[in-house]
Amino acid sequence: MNTVLLDRQQHKSNILLTTTRKSLGKAQHKFHNGKEGTSNKPQIFHAEKRDRTTTVISTTARLTKGMKVFAPHQEHVWSSARVNDIEKDGKITIRFHDQTVKSLAANTWLPLAGDYDYLECDDLGQISLLSKAAVLDCVRSRYSHQVFYVRAGNTLLAVNPFETFPLLYGNQAVNDYLQRAQELSPHVFSVADKTYNHLCRQVDDSNQSIIISGESGAGKTCSARYIMKYLTSIGTHNASNITPADHIEMKILDSNPILEAFGNAQTKKNDNSSRFGKFIQIQYSDNFQIAGAFLETYLLEKTRVISHAAGERTFHIFYQMLCGVGPEEQLEWKLPTSNHQAYKYVGDYWLTPETDCETWQATREAMTDVGLSTHDQNDIFKVLSAVLHLGNVSFHHSSDVDAVVVNMNSLDSASGIDYAASLLGVEAGQLPTVLTVRTITASHRRRHSVFHKPCDAGECTTRRDCLAKMLYNRIFQWLVEFINVNICASDVFNRKFIGLLDVYGFESFENNSLEQLCINYANEKLQQHFVENYIKMQEEEYLAEGFHWQPLDYEDNHNSVQLLEGTPGIFSLLNEECSLMRESEAPAVADRILAQLSSSLLSRPDAGAAMSHRSSRPSGSSHMPAFTVLHYAGSVIYEVENLVEKNKDKIPEELVGLLQGSQNTFIRSLFTCVQDENCNHDSKKRQNQTVLSKFKSSLMSLMSVLNRSKPHYIRCVKPNCASRARFFDSRYVMSQLEACGILQTVQIAKAGFPDRLTYVEFSNRYGCLLKRNTPGHTKSRQSIGSGSSRSSANRIMPCTVSHEASAPQHGQCALGTYFFCISLQMYLVTTK
Repeated sequence: MNTVLLDRQQHKSNILLTTTRKSLGKAQHKFHNGKEGTSNKPQIFHAEKRDRTTTVISTTARLTKGMKVFAPHQEHVWSSARVNDIEKDGKITIRFHDQTVKSLAANTWLPLAGDYDYLECDDLGQISLLSKAAVLDCVRSRYSHQVFYVRAGNTLLAVNPFETFPLLYGNQAVNDYLQRAQELSPHVFSVADKTYNHLCRQVDDSNQSIIISGESGAGKTCSARYIMKYLTSIGTHNASNITPADHIEMKILDSNPILEAFGNAQTKKNDNSSRFGKFIQIQYSDNFQIAGAFLETYLLEKTRVISHAAGERTFHIFYQMLCGVGPEEQLEWKLPTSNHQAYKYVGDYWLTPETDCETWQATREAMTDVGLSTHDQNDIFKVLSAVLHLGNVSFHHSSDVDAVVVNMNSLDSASGIDYAASLLGVEAGQLPTVLTVRTITASHRRRHSVFHKPCDAGECTTRRDCLAKMLYNRIFQWLVEFINVNICASDVFNRKFIGLLDVYGFESFENNSLEQLCINYANEKLQQHFVENYIKMQEEEYLAEGFHWQPLDYEDNHNSVQLLEGTPGIFSLLNEECSLMRESEAPAVADRILAQLSSSLLSRPDAGAAMSHRSSRPSGSSHMPAFTVLHYAGSVIYEVENLVEKNKDKIPEELVGLLQGSQNTFIRSLFTCVQDENCNHDSKKRQNQTVLSKFKSSLMSLMSVLNRSKPHYIRCVKPNCASRARFFDSRYVMSQLEACGILQTVQIAKAGFPDRLTYVEFSNRYGCLLKRNTPGHTKSRQSIGSGSSRSSANRIMPCTVSHEASAPQHGQCALGTYFFCISLQMYLVTTK
């Protein structure tokens, strides 16, 4: 009997390992449509011997004239060519497709190239002559034919097209993947479909998570949006007699335009960059219909409210509001003009007014659909209007009182302070006072003394900006809380879920500060999660099974993570600076970090070093206190100026007290919640928490959730740094592929076993292949317990492996067929 059992003494796993089942789906589709085969006799597929080691990277071998290879290319990094001649001294002459001839030194490593139709290569593991050159060439070739997705082991590689393809993501495409996802090309929809099926089959009895990563502008937000569309479509596709307006799926989708309007902004690298992290848990009922959802957000970039780099914008909602506000709303929200140039916080206007007007309508409709009344929306936009007016408030020294006061001589400043006070529901004289006078409370034994100290102009500006950031941050949090109340299932802790993680991508700008440090730390943690939960785990599993395995050469970013979060580490040193009762000087802080943390990944910026395209160097950085961190995705220079103050994120108690005493009910409700980090000023522990410590804690909580769920990875790739459509920068793409470990992912998938099924799941799924008269047929079609799962799998195996195929040796694959021309490769490993 031609089974594929391994030596029980050598292999001790209870897992059945199989290759991808795409070929099975295609065979079924062809059979039912009568396009292949007219005989009931199954076709025979002979076994292909594969040595399951990592020796799948092609080498030069012995080059001969006419051989097809990949050769180094100035523009394309690697380009296919033919060996034109090999001279006696070993020098190699190659000819590219454009007939360009190039001479290479003897012993130059040239990976072999095969004759592939890359459009048919839906999985990079299908490349028999695997090399990083072949991977790059495949991705580039598919991109040139507007094919933007390809599988890489357990990961979907998604290249951002920077243009709209309605047919690729429209309702018809959704329906196609709902009906036959396994037969179609790789897509974000296929990942969503696979994730949902894993949840329904209760694989490993665990929740599922889709982790989307990539550089800023690589298309993470769009991918997350399409995945949510697909997952919610499954619910509406299977449900009946439900009004779309009342459906929970619609409310979940409506959260997207709201969060993008209030949490996204235009940067130099991305017109719709997420300036916060988001993890949404889509909750399912017992019959696997969507029951609700829960949103968690991480580190909103509050500083973007008050300042942003030239060529960038603050949050989208401000431009949408100014573009779409009507006459009545303009009067109610106290916006004397809708001209963006009249408000200093807004700054330059870069997107077209038509775009902002369109998204404004979408935002308002979504706010209404999730349950926000017109009154609630007016309250929200009044607060945003107050933030705009605060940006116009300026200060100067008054000789009359010999102190810094609000500049009432400036029309913009005078009207700004009046409008802001009115919109916030505070008395006209209170707001200028809390912005210009600092209250100091001194305690000695039972005596408490209160002092009022006038602030200088710089302190006044800082307090004004602090108030604006606090107001906007609290509005954002309130919106997330409101959405959760309206979409979250009641018994959230007992629900199975599919988690969708969309976080800010790796960033490296001209000026990098605390925000970029946190963002890149989050990306380091996600990369570490991928390395530990896929690459390392696979290697350890294969070695434990006794497979002949050569360790992979991959980038382990453990040291990078420890440099940031370890003790001592950059985070701990910056937190210590915040706890010292003195002002921090940037040069001293930079010197301390560089002196106390001895690491090859940390250095002082070198003014004479050449700047690579994946590094950033601020103008004049050689004279600026800074340090350079070598991340897994490239080097980034972090400026120390204001880094400690940003980390403190200290909020004056007078500002919170002012808003808690507001006559506006909505404003007062925003700042009476004791759980909010800005309001809980009575808690000394909460007050002493820094931005880094809070962010690290929330990220640890997120990683704990991800570690308890089954991960599915999507790696978004940016084809060029200019965000141009139909332009593929090979060098830029290659650096991304190398950084995230795509080649190693393909190596493991090619040399190992990409899919795993327990004996129970295998028996339940393929029990239908047993003939009616086969002993145990009835039992195999029922729920099979763990005790009989292996014997049931053994009874199924003869039906899936051809008797005409040669018996495999231990450690090899058998390839056979049964019914509808099934092509299924299997590898069975005995139980413990």
